[in-house]
Amino acid sequence: MVILTLKERKLIDEAIFTLGNDHDLTVWREWKRNHPEVNYPGSGRNDDGSGPMPGYVIEVVISALTRFAGSLEQRAKSASPDEAADLSNDILDIESTAQTVKAG
Repeated sequence: MVILTLKERKLIDEAIFTLGNDHDLTVWREWKRNHPEVNYPGSGRNDDGSGPMPGYVIEVVISALTRFAGSLEQRAKSASPDEAADLSNDILDIESTAQTVKAG
C-alpha cells in the first residue's frame, strides 16, 4: 500500500476534518491507525507491500480532497493576489495528493 508523506497526510486530515462527515472521519482514522508509516524524503520506501489502498478509503479521501480543493478555489476568487497564489499552490498539492492516493 502507498506510504503517504506527512504533508499528504496533513492535507487529507484537513480535508476530512473540515468537510467530511462522521463516516469519513471513522474510515480515515481507522486507515491511519492501521497504516502509521510515513514516507519521509530519502527513505526510499513509498509502498509497504500490503497491497492497494481499499476502494472505500480511496473514495472517502478523493471525495474530501475534491471538496477541499473546490472550497479553496472559491476562496481564491475573492482573495488578494498573494493569498490567491498561496491557495493555488495548496490546490496543486491537493491534486498531487489525490493522484498519489488514486495510484496507490
